[in-house]
Amino acid sequence: MRSRLPVVLFVLMMLVCFAAGAISVFLQGDDKRDTIPQSTPFESIEIAPSAPVRSTAVSILVLGVDEIKLEKPKLLSVWFISFHPPEKSIHLLGLPTDLNLPNTEIPLSEVFSLWEAPDYGADFIAAMDFFSPHPIFGIAVLDEEGYSALIDYLGGFSLDDQNYDGDLAIGTLRLLEDQPLVALKLQAQILRALSLKVPDLGKTPELTPLTLLLPENAYTSPSPAQLATLASPLLPLQAELIEVSILETTP
Repeated sequence: MRSRLPVVLFVLMMLVCFAAGAISVFLQGDDKRDTIPQSTPFESIEIAPSAPVRSTAVSILVLGVDEIKLEKPKLLSVWFISFHPPEKSIHLLGLPTDLNLPNTEIPLSEVFSLWEAPDYGADFIAAMDFFSPHPIFGIAVLDEEGYSALIDYLGGFSLDDQNYDGDLAIGTLRLLEDQPLVALKLQAQILRALSLKVPDLGKTPELTPLTLLLPENAYTSPSPAQLATLASPLLPLQAELIEVSILETTP
């Protein structure tokens, strides 16, 4: 499957779940699962070493790949989650995967690398620093196997009078595989539709379906618990305070 479902919802869900006191559920039992490659992705990216001052705006980089355990995963989506603690507003900015690196004609997708040493995609990392609205505090990666599970967990969504579950959403987005900008615009529509449902989950949602995504289909740096602590002032999430936009052209 080659989906470009907006993986930013995975991070939003983590924030809800950890703030509900579920950190231990995610951290236990990992030794019984197959592990992802032992390399650490994005070792050279500048991530804040500690929680920023509450008056400082920050961004979390959220990437979608085809399969996280592959030696060379394919980049499928790029989103930034930005917020300014203690304000509750959230800005989501999406980038097309064929967006050129600054001052070049080389698309992001060609220089992306998740696990490959020694530079772990240094040009891609530099581009993320360039395009990020604010200093990058964290990174989250989700592969396509988790897309359908996440959208089904949220109960699907409706778009243009059509009801979508995970499989149908993936199939629809797959048709746009060779049109990154058009796919990104559809991602934004889906993201808006799904964000309306996040507040309905309540304070103590059933987390079992999400625990299965770690570490097989998801990766975060720093840990999900640290990201959740950073974003705790955003809770409870309010759909009307979530703004979604995309970057359409190369600066």
